[in-house]
Amino acid sequence: MKRPNKYILPIVMLIGCLLIVPLYAESEKDMFDKARIALFDRKWDEALSGLNRLLTQYPNSGYKGQVLFYKGKCYEEKNAMQQAIDSYNAFLKISSNESLNEEASRAIIDMNYSLYRSTGNKKYLGEITNFLSNRQKVVKYYAAFKLSYADDKIYASKSIPVLKRIVESDDDKDLVDRAKIALMRVNPSVLKEVTPNQSNENKLLSIQVYDKHSKSDSFSIKIPFMLARLALDSLSNKDKTLLKKEGYDLNKIIETLVKTKELLRFESEDTVIRIKLE
Repeated sequence: MKRPNKYILPIVMLIGCLLIVPLYAESEKDMFDKARIALFDRKWDEALSGLNRLLTQYPNSGYKGQVLFYKGKCYEEKNAMQQAIDSYNAFLKISSNESLNEEASRAIIDMNYSLYRSTGNKKYLGEITNFLSNRQKVVKYYAAFKLSYADDKIYASKSIPVLKRIVESDDDKDLVDRAKIALMRVNPSVLKEVTPNQSNENKLLSIQVYDKHSKSDSFSIKIPFMLARLALDSLSNKDKTLLKKEGYDLNKIIETLVKTKELLRFESEDTVIRIKLE
């Protein structure tokens, strides 16, 4: 009997493996679920590896948008900001998920601002300005607020049109107050343009401490009245109640300030503290 060729058996086994392996190939869903579990467990490298393998094996995967978003999240958590920005931008180009689009956009804005702060490179501010025309109002507003903190006033001033629109037309009082403060950071004269009838908000709160005998100042400071009012308004109800028990009704304090131009006057044996509007 003729003996089989010694190469036949290995070849047959190889063919068998090639036929069997596809039957056990990992599905898109299984790969995505494993990567997502790793991400939720904060195993960023493991999650990235799984997400990259999924895109390599299934380049046209139905999970592609989510994969790009989660890659951005992993890079962001690893503080690899430029890679995170690139992944989020790739995600935004193909995504129609409003909620994730907002989250990705805000992350891109934050990271570009951080890179500007750490490098001084103004190109990152330029990236933020791209979001000033975003169709999502929340993203547009967020970009404007972030730009208002920029030291470079040329870029900071690009936020003015959006901030003015908030002041002039938005119904959210807290948002309007934030926009006013942002405008004050960028260019106080613009705030006067959009709030011409709110003269008190454009005034300064002067706090003066002086020696009763020598009349010389030991301390004095001037801050925008709007900032002081915002700080008072932001106190919790509990704090306001405690102050009221001590004899300080914040609403009456502000009312008194507006009417009399002098809010409080404290006197001790040697010192006078005076707070007024200017």
